[in-house]
Amino acid sequence: MSIEVQTGKVYSFLLITGQEIVAKLVGEDNNVYHVENPLGIGINPQQNSLQFMPCMMSSNEIKEVPLPKNHILLLELTRSDILDAYKQNTTPIKLPKKKKIITG
Repeated sequence: MSIEVQTGKVYSFLLITGQEIVAKLVGEDNNVYHVENPLGIGINPQQNSLQFMPCMMSSNEIKEVPLPKNHILLLELTRSDILDAYKQNTTPIKLPKKKKIITG
Protein backbone atom coordinates (compact mmCIF):
# COMPACT_ATOMS: atom_id res chain seq x y z
CA MET A 1 0.00 0.00 0.00
CA SER A 2 1.30 3.42 -0.89
CA ILE A 3 -0.74 5.53 1.52
CA GLU A 4 1.15 7.06 4.43
CA VAL A 5 -1.02 6.56 7.50
CA GLN A 6 -1.08 8.83 10.54
CA THR A 7 -2.03 7.91 14.07
CA GLY A 8 -5.21 9.65 15.25
CA LYS A 9 -6.89 9.83 11.83
CA VAL A 10 -9.96 7.85 10.77
CA TYR A 11 -9.55 5.44 7.86
CA SER A 12 -11.74 3.22 5.72
CA PHE A 13 -10.42 -0.33 5.42
CA LEU A 14 -11.62 -2.83 2.81
CA LEU A 15 -10.82 -6.30 4.12
CA ILE A 16 -10.07 -9.43 2.09
CA THR A 17 -13.50 -10.72 3.18
CA GLY A 18 -15.20 -7.80 1.38
CA GLN A 19 -16.23 -6.13 4.63
CA GLU A 20 -15.61 -2.39 4.84
CA ILE A 21 -14.64 -1.01 8.23
CA VAL A 22 -14.22 2.56 9.42
CA ALA A 23 -11.92 2.98 12.43
CA LYS A 24 -9.57 5.40 14.13
CA LEU A 25 -5.89 4.43 13.82
CA VAL A 26 -4.24 4.46 17.25
CA GLY A 27 -0.98 2.65 16.45
CA GLU A 28 0.99 0.57 13.98
CA ASP A 29 3.46 -2.30 14.17
CA ASN A 30 5.26 -4.05 11.31
CA ASN A 31 2.32 -6.32 10.45
CA VAL A 32 -0.62 -4.82 12.33
CA TYR A 33 -2.65 -1.63 12.52
CA HIS A 34 -4.13 -0.97 15.95
CA VAL A 35 -7.57 0.59 15.50
CA GLU A 36 -10.17 1.98 17.88
CA ASN A 37 -13.97 1.81 17.66
CA PRO A 38 -14.19 -0.20 14.41
CA LEU A 39 -17.58 -0.06 12.72
CA GLY A 40 -18.71 -1.99 9.66
CA ILE A 41 -20.54 -0.25 6.83
CA GLY A 42 -23.61 -1.72 5.17
CA ILE A 43 -26.44 -0.60 2.95
CA ASN A 44 -29.79 0.31 4.45
CA PRO A 45 -32.21 -0.81 1.69
CA GLN A 46 -35.22 1.03 3.17
CA GLN A 47 -33.48 4.39 2.95
CA ASN A 48 -31.10 3.54 0.11
CA SER A 49 -28.20 4.83 2.20
CA LEU A 50 -25.17 3.63 4.13
CA GLN A 51 -25.37 2.64 7.77
CA PHE A 52 -22.92 1.67 10.48
CA MET A 53 -23.11 -1.67 12.23
CA PRO A 54 -20.99 -3.40 14.85
CA CYS A 55 -18.10 -5.42 13.45
CA MET A 56 -19.14 -8.29 15.71
CA MET A 57 -22.86 -8.55 16.43
CA SER A 58 -22.53 -10.92 19.41
CA SER A 59 -19.75 -9.19 21.35
CA ASN A 60 -19.62 -6.37 23.81
CA GLU A 61 -18.54 -2.98 22.47
CA ILE A 62 -15.10 -3.25 20.87
CA LYS A 63 -12.75 -0.43 21.82
CA GLU A 64 -9.31 -1.29 20.42
CA VAL A 65 -8.30 -4.22 18.22
CA PRO A 66 -5.37 -5.29 16.08
CA LEU A 67 -6.07 -5.37 12.35
CA PRO A 68 -3.48 -7.48 10.46
CA LYS A 69 -2.13 -5.66 7.41
CA ASN A 70 -2.27 -8.81 5.29
CA HIS A 71 -6.10 -8.80 5.72
CA ILE A 72 -6.46 -5.36 4.10
CA LEU A 73 -7.04 -4.86 0.37
CA LEU A 74 -7.61 -1.10 0.37
CA LEU A 75 -6.97 1.67 2.87
CA GLU A 76 -7.95 5.33 2.46
CA LEU A 77 -8.83 8.33 4.58
CA THR A 78 -12.54 8.32 5.30
CA ARG A 79 -14.56 10.88 3.32
CA SER A 80 -15.94 13.82 5.26
CA ASP A 81 -19.65 12.90 5.41
CA ILE A 82 -18.86 9.38 6.64
CA LEU A 83 -16.29 10.79 9.06
CA ASP A 84 -18.91 13.11 10.60
CA ALA A 85 -21.36 10.20 11.02
CA TYR A 86 -18.60 8.00 12.48
CA LYS A 87 -17.74 10.68 15.07
CA GLN A 88 -21.40 10.98 16.04
CA ASN A 89 -21.59 7.20 16.53
CA THR A 90 -18.37 6.83 18.51
CA THR A 91 -18.25 9.94 20.72
CA PRO A 92 -20.75 11.66 22.99
CA ILE A 93 -20.13 14.90 21.06
CA LYS A 94 -22.88 15.73 18.58
CA LEU A 95 -21.82 17.77 15.58
CA PRO A 96 -24.02 20.75 14.63
CA LYS A 97 -25.66 20.74 11.23
CA LYS A 98 -23.69 22.69 8.68
CA LYS A 99 -25.19 26.06 7.88
CA LYS A 100 -25.91 26.89 4.27
CA ILE A 101 -26.12 30.31 2.73
CA ILE A 102 -29.04 30.65 0.36
CA THR A 103 -28.84 33.38 -2.22
CA GLY A 104 -31.33 34.23 -4.82
